[in-house]
Amino acid sequence: MEKEIKHNNDNSERNNLNFFFAPSSIAIIGASDSPRFGFWNTKYLLNSKFKTYPVHLYKDKIFGHKAYKNIMDIPDNIDLAIILVGNESVVQAVKDCVDKHVKGIIIETAGFAETGIKRYIKYQEELEEIVKSSNIHIIGPNCVGITNFYNEFTSSDVDFSKTVKGNISIIPQSGVLGNVFIDWASVGQKIGFSK
Repeated sequence: MEKEIKHNNDNSERNNLNFFFAPSSIAIIGASDSPRFGFWNTKYLLNSKFKTYPVHLYKDKIFGHKAYKNIMDIPDNIDLAIILVGNESVVQAVKDCVDKHVKGIIIETAGFAETGIKRYIKYQEELEEIVKSSNIHIIGPNCVGITNFYNEFTSSDVDFSKTVKGNISIIPQSGVLGNVFIDWASVGQKIGFSK
Protein backbone atom coordinates (compact mmCIF):
# COMPACT_ATOMS: atom_id res chain seq x y z
CA MET A 1 0.00 0.00 0.00
CA GLU A 2 1.39 3.39 -1.00
CA LYS A 3 1.72 6.02 1.63
CA GLU A 4 0.06 9.31 0.83
CA ILE A 5 2.54 12.16 0.73
CA LYS A 6 1.17 15.51 1.79
CA HIS A 7 2.73 18.61 0.37
CA ASN A 8 2.44 21.99 1.95
CA ASN A 9 1.55 24.12 -1.03
CA ASP A 10 0.65 27.12 1.10
CA ASN A 11 3.27 29.57 -0.05
CA SER A 12 1.22 32.60 0.96
CA GLU A 13 3.76 33.65 3.60
CA ARG A 14 6.70 33.08 1.24
CA ASN A 15 4.96 34.80 -1.68
CA ASN A 16 3.79 37.85 0.26
CA LEU A 17 6.07 40.61 -0.97
CA ASN A 18 4.28 43.52 0.68
CA PHE A 19 7.40 44.37 2.70
CA PHE A 20 9.00 45.55 -0.55
CA PHE A 21 6.15 47.98 -1.29
CA ALA A 22 5.02 49.00 2.21
CA PRO A 23 7.81 48.20 4.68
CA SER A 24 7.08 48.84 8.34
CA SER A 25 10.78 49.37 9.05
CA ILE A 26 13.78 50.03 6.81
CA ALA A 27 17.54 49.84 7.28
CA ILE A 28 19.75 51.71 4.82
CA ILE A 29 23.11 49.94 4.86
CA GLY A 30 25.64 52.41 3.54
CA ALA A 31 23.45 55.44 4.24
CA SER A 32 25.07 58.69 3.17
CA ASP A 33 24.67 62.37 3.98
CA SER A 34 27.44 63.24 1.52
CA PRO A 35 26.46 64.00 -2.09
CA ARG A 36 27.30 60.59 -3.54
CA PHE A 37 25.64 57.23 -4.23
CA GLY A 38 22.83 56.75 -1.71
CA PHE A 39 22.51 60.42 -0.73
CA TRP A 40 19.04 61.07 -2.18
CA ASN A 41 17.44 57.80 -1.05
CA THR A 42 18.86 58.30 2.46
CA LYS A 43 17.69 61.90 2.68
CA TYR A 44 14.22 61.09 1.38
CA LEU A 45 13.59 58.04 3.59
CA LEU A 46 14.95 59.60 6.78
CA ASN A 47 12.57 62.52 6.28
CA SER A 48 9.59 60.39 5.25
CA LYS A 49 6.82 58.72 7.26
CA PHE A 50 8.67 55.38 7.03
CA LYS A 51 10.55 54.17 10.11
CA THR A 52 14.11 54.22 8.76
CA TYR A 53 17.43 53.37 10.37
CA PRO A 54 20.70 54.53 8.77
CA VAL A 55 23.62 52.10 8.99
CA HIS A 56 27.14 53.47 8.55
CA LEU A 57 30.39 52.01 9.82
CA TYR A 58 32.05 55.32 10.70
CA LYS A 59 29.33 57.92 11.31
CA ASP A 60 27.30 58.39 14.49
CA LYS A 61 24.63 60.53 12.84
CA ILE A 62 23.23 60.81 9.32
CA PHE A 63 21.02 63.85 8.62
CA GLY A 64 20.60 64.21 12.40
CA HIS A 65 19.42 60.61 12.89
CA LYS A 66 21.33 58.09 15.02
CA ALA A 67 23.41 55.86 12.75
CA TYR A 68 24.11 52.23 13.62
CA LYS A 69 27.43 50.51 12.90
CA ASN A 70 25.71 47.29 11.82
CA ILE A 71 22.15 46.20 11.11
CA MET A 72 22.47 43.83 14.08
CA ASP A 73 22.71 46.87 16.39
CA ILE A 74 19.25 48.15 15.44
CA PRO A 75 16.84 47.48 18.33
CA ASP A 76 13.88 46.77 16.05
CA ASN A 77 12.80 44.13 13.57
CA ILE A 78 13.56 45.17 10.00
CA ASP A 79 11.23 44.48 7.08
CA LEU A 80 13.47 45.83 4.33
CA ALA A 81 17.18 46.53 3.99
CA ILE A 82 18.47 48.76 1.21
CA ILE A 83 22.13 48.02 0.53
CA LEU A 84 24.29 50.84 -0.85
CA VAL A 85 27.80 49.75 0.24
CA GLY A 86 30.64 48.87 -2.15
CA ASN A 87 30.40 45.49 -3.88
CA GLU A 88 33.17 43.99 -1.72
CA SER A 89 30.99 44.56 1.39
CA VAL A 90 27.63 43.39 0.04
CA VAL A 91 27.95 39.66 0.79
CA GLN A 92 28.65 40.30 4.48
CA ALA A 93 25.82 42.85 4.63
CA VAL A 94 23.42 40.25 3.21
CA LYS A 95 24.64 37.64 5.71
CA ASP A 96 23.97 40.14 8.51
CA CYS A 97 20.47 40.71 7.12
CA VAL A 98 19.81 36.96 7.15
CA ASP A 99 20.99 36.77 10.78
CA LYS A 100 18.71 39.73 11.63
CA HIS A 101 15.75 37.93 9.94
CA VAL A 102 15.15 40.77 7.51
CA LYS A 103 12.32 39.90 5.12
CA GLY A 104 13.63 41.58 1.98
CA ILE A 105 16.73 43.25 0.60
CA ILE A 106 17.22 45.68 -2.26
CA ILE A 107 20.84 45.70 -3.45
CA GLU A 108 21.39 48.87 -5.46
CA THR A 109 25.15 48.38 -5.60
CA ALA A 110 26.60 47.49 -9.01
CA GLY A 111 29.78 45.58 -9.83
CA PHE A 112 28.85 41.90 -9.90
CA ALA A 113 28.42 39.35 -12.71
CA GLU A 114 27.56 42.12 -15.19
CA THR A 115 31.23 43.18 -15.13
CA GLY A 116 32.51 39.84 -16.42
CA ILE A 117 35.29 39.99 -13.79
CA LYS A 118 35.80 36.64 -12.03
CA ARG A 119 36.08 38.08 -8.51
CA TYR A 120 32.84 40.02 -8.93
CA ILE A 121 31.05 37.05 -10.53
CA LYS A 122 32.01 35.09 -7.40
CA TYR A 123 30.36 37.76 -5.21
CA GLN A 124 27.12 37.26 -7.13
CA GLU A 125 27.39 33.47 -6.86
CA GLU A 126 27.80 33.85 -3.09
CA LEU A 127 24.65 35.98 -2.98
CA GLU A 128 22.75 33.31 -4.93
CA GLU A 129 23.86 30.64 -2.43
CA ILE A 130 22.68 32.77 0.50
CA VAL A 131 19.25 33.16 -1.11
CA LYS A 132 18.98 29.42 -1.77
CA SER A 133 19.81 28.56 1.84
CA SER A 134 17.52 31.12 3.50
CA ASN A 135 14.01 32.54 3.26
CA ILE A 136 15.22 35.99 2.31
CA HIS A 137 14.01 37.80 -0.81
CA ILE A 138 16.46 39.93 -2.78
CA ILE A 139 15.96 42.45 -5.57
CA GLY A 140 19.23 43.27 -7.30
CA PRO A 141 22.12 43.68 -7.39
CA ASN A 142 22.64 46.69 -9.65
CA CYS A 143 19.12 48.12 -9.54
CA VAL A 144 17.25 51.27 -8.54
CA GLY A 145 14.78 49.30 -6.46
CA ILE A 146 11.09 49.83 -5.79
CA THR A 147 8.61 52.68 -5.92
CA ASN A 148 5.04 52.61 -4.60
CA PHE A 149 3.23 55.70 -5.86
CA TYR A 150 0.28 55.29 -3.48
CA ASN A 151 2.13 55.33 -0.16
CA GLU A 152 5.13 57.24 -1.60
CA PHE A 153 7.70 54.64 -0.61
CA THR A 154 10.75 54.60 -2.86
CA SER A 155 14.27 53.26 -2.65
CA SER A 156 15.09 55.36 -5.70
CA ASP A 157 15.01 59.06 -6.52
CA VAL A 158 11.39 59.97 -7.29
CA ASP A 159 9.78 63.40 -7.03
CA PHE A 160 6.24 62.44 -6.01
CA SER A 161 5.02 66.02 -6.49
CA LYS A 162 5.41 65.48 -10.24
CA THR A 163 3.94 61.98 -10.53
CA VAL A 164 0.36 60.85 -11.05
CA LYS A 165 -1.18 57.91 -9.19
CA GLY A 166 -2.84 55.30 -11.37
CA ASN A 167 -3.35 51.60 -12.00
CA ILE A 168 -0.29 50.79 -14.10
CA SER A 169 2.73 48.96 -12.71
CA ILE A 170 5.96 48.65 -14.65
CA ILE A 171 9.04 46.47 -14.35
CA PRO A 172 11.66 48.14 -16.55
CA GLN A 173 14.89 46.39 -17.50
CA SER A 174 16.76 49.61 -16.89
CA GLY A 175 16.02 51.70 -13.83
CA VAL A 176 17.23 54.88 -15.49
CA LEU A 177 15.03 54.35 -18.55
CA GLY A 178 12.16 53.38 -16.24
CA ASN A 179 12.50 56.67 -14.37
CA VAL A 180 12.68 58.63 -17.64
CA PHE A 181 9.55 56.85 -18.87
CA ILE A 182 7.69 57.59 -15.61
CA ASP A 183 8.70 61.26 -15.82
CA TRP A 184 7.57 61.48 -19.45
CA ALA A 185 4.28 59.67 -18.82
CA SER A 186 3.39 61.48 -15.58
CA VAL A 187 4.36 65.01 -16.53
CA GLY A 188 3.70 65.07 -20.26
CA GLN A 189 0.91 62.55 -20.67
CA LYS A 190 -0.76 62.52 -17.20
CA ILE A 191 -0.51 58.72 -17.12
CA GLY A 192 -0.61 57.41 -13.56
CA PHE A 193 1.33 54.58 -11.97
CA SER A 194 0.80 52.27 -9.05
CA LYS A 195 4.20 50.62 -8.65
